[in-house]
Amino acid sequence: MSAYKPEQCRLTVRGRELHFVSYEGREANDRRGETEMPAMWYLMCEGKRCPAIPHVVDQPPAEVDLALRLWAETNVFGSVVQFPAGTRARRAPTDQRNDWWAPK
Repeated sequence: MSAYKPEQCRLTVRGRELHFVSYEGREANDRRGETEMPAMWYLMCEGKRCPAIPHVVDQPPAEVDLALRLWAETNVFGSVVQFPAGTRARRAPTDQRNDWWAPK
């Protein structure tokens, strides 16, 4: 039985609440073809998890918040496209066919 205790962190970045959970690392298993994974923080989204940054035991919460916030800024939101004033972003016709929630 492992003594690892998962941690959780909720951050609000750009008005969106992000939920991160730490998971224990695992050793490599050649029979299963699994590689070694360190303990990591994962972003939880719609029942799935996305690896974010390595989890360091006993790291101060302020450092964890800052590291997760920086990761989210670059990997979740990325760069925002700025359009010139007075213009609208338009979808390509192929995007409209795949966009099931768009008005018809």
